[in-house]
Amino acid sequence: MDLTISILGHALTAIAALLAIHGKTWDETQIGLKRVTRIGGVAAGVAVVGLALSIFQTIDKYQEKAAYKEYAISKIEKGWSNLFVPFEALHYQVTGLKPKKGEHLEFAELVLKENLLASFDKVDFKEVHRFPKFGTVGNMVCAQTLSGMGTVSRYIEEYSDHLDLEIKASVEELQLMPAFSTLIRFGGCPGIKGRSVNDPDRYQGKFDTPEMRAYIRKLIAFQKLIG
Repeated sequence: MDLTISILGHALTAIAALLAIHGKTWDETQIGLKRVTRIGGVAAGVAVVGLALSIFQTIDKYQEKAAYKEYAISKIEKGWSNLFVPFEALHYQVTGLKPKKGEHLEFAELVLKENLLASFDKVDFKEVHRFPKFGTVGNMVCAQTLSGMGTVSRYIEEYSDHLDLEIKASVEELQLMPAFSTLIRFGGCPGIKGRSVNDPDRYQGKFDTPEMRAYIRKLIAFQKLIG
């Protein structure tokens, strides 16, 4: 349909141009609108229709891109929410309090404000998590981080043509942050570069750090960027 409209629009523009070149479109002996000859009227009509088709196609393409972008961002947001799971699950492991569903941004800000990261450093990362489906705490940390970033990266790549460069650059910056590397490093999870080290005790002391706080702030900023 888009191809047909495009071809038709170009064809009508060409026809209008040919009529204008080879036909008598203007009668100098007449006054006002009467100066426009029959051929001139046809040429003008054809040109208007061609312009209308071009405008329609432009609007259609804009709406299509907007729809793709909206869909991609909805999927990226799901991956983004997974990137908070390690912190929410660690808080649950420490306190027994389940995080409120969907309040990832509020929780992230609470983590920074109350310095909850210090309590995460004291967790036994070899223990099975309170939510057994997660496996050990250490495995949960790397698995949920990889899952979240995997989802984000997949839809960034799949819908790259429909997303702002700022969004793509922000994801690349997240992946290069030291804290991201730390989160996926010690839980024994399979990753892009092979399986990570299975030494969960090494997670201790890695949370209450400037690097981890910078990572969480970046996650908050990313949500505001795509939201």
